[in-house]
Amino acid sequence: MESKIAHVWDENCFYKEAVEIFPDESGQYILPKNGTFEPLPIPNYKPKFVEGKWIETISKPKPEPEYVSETLEIKLALAEIAEAMELEKTATQLAIAELAETITGGA
Repeated sequence: MESKIAHVWDENCFYKEAVEIFPDESGQYILPKNGTFEPLPIPNYKPKFVEGKWIETISKPKPEPEYVSETLEIKLALAEIAEAMELEKTATQLAIAELAETITGGA
């Protein structure tokens, strides 16, 4: 037999998850006590089950901040630049030392 999708809510009646329901031996679809076959609202950012139907509780979700990943990327890039600068500095110091040794004749 064909399954159905039930929508389940949490203790505060907010949408929790979709659950696949299969018919029992008699062909009946048994819903969990906190479930319904009522379709979700569209859009469904934060639906809540109230008086037998889903209602949308917010008009648009807050965008997730991307600062953490951007900050990490910036720190890694800065570390690479600092490492490259340190290598350049060492190479320059070595070239100056070699040049000074050549000018003074190795003395």
